[in-house]
Amino acid sequence: MKAAPFAYARPAALSDAVAELVDADGGGKVIAGGQSLVPVLAMRLARPTTLVDINAVTGLDALRAVGDRLEVGGTVRQRRVERAPESAQVPLLRLALPWVGHRELRSRGTIC
Repeated sequence: MKAAPFAYARPAALSDAVAELVDADGGGKVIAGGQSLVPVLAMRLARPTTLVDINAVTGLDALRAVGDRLEVGGTVRQRRVERAPESAQVPLLRLALPWVGHRELRSRGTIC
């Protein structure tokens, strides 16, 4: 099956991504890795009017250890978190990620 028709936006700024979602009036969906959303679209279990791709949004790929916590941006890939030294801030996350899907899926799937 194929996804139902939708508008596609790939903004470069967070404010533009939010504006796209507001303009979609509840019919917008955010896509980053697509590992969960794309199959749902293909089966037509979700029919957004607008798909907002946040991969080009500046700053959402940030992964930082800040004090005793880990800040993970919306486009950070699972594989990156699995391997990054900053992930030592959350040992359980680092230990759990190798058990999520296959390595290839973790290279595309996002944490958030």
